[in-house]
Amino acid sequence: VVADISNQADALGVFEFDLQGGELLLAADKLFAVIKAIKPERFYLYLTTNGYFLDEAMAKRLAESGVSRVSVSIDSCDEKVHDDFRGCPGAHKRAIEALKHVQNAGMSPYLNITVGHYNVNSPDLEKLCQYSKDQGYTTLLNVAVPSGRWQNMSEVMVDSRDIAHLIELRKKYKNILRDIWNPFD
Repeated sequence: VVADISNQADALGVFEFDLQGGELLLAADKLFAVIKAIKPERFYLYLTTNGYFLDEAMAKRLAESGVSRVSVSIDSCDEKVHDDFRGCPGAHKRAIEALKHVQNAGMSPYLNITVGHYNVNSPDLEKLCQYSKDQGYTTLLNVAVPSGRWQNMSEVMVDSRDIAHLIELRKKYKNILRDIWNPFD
């Protein structure tokens, strides 16, 4: 099925594939079967992970398989805040290390941050943006939406003042990805 979809996408002129949802590296064998079926030499292939299982060997394997970019989700510069949010001690340290492994393996590292009304004006968000810039990563801001475990929680949505702040962050930190999927500009 994946190979058929990939072939159709190629015939239609699609040039990139984004693999995400759940934690892909929990089922690494299935992930690599999907990557092989996609035939990544035809596409710009990238994936999103929490970084927990992305060690040096996994980064090399992803790069050798044709993955061009890996986004690693980080929720805070504060290790305890990140680990509490993720429900996993040590998650922050492993996510930080994962980004370094991605970079060292020759793929493009993206520090992925979910922003919503709850954190958009926090000093921690700006610290993450600065850290990402200092490390030479691209920062990807994902605007929170009321879905998944946030379903029926419209208070996570950014308001017009939050949007103005995000636009200013983009001006200040030139490494923040201009992504058409981010609805704040």
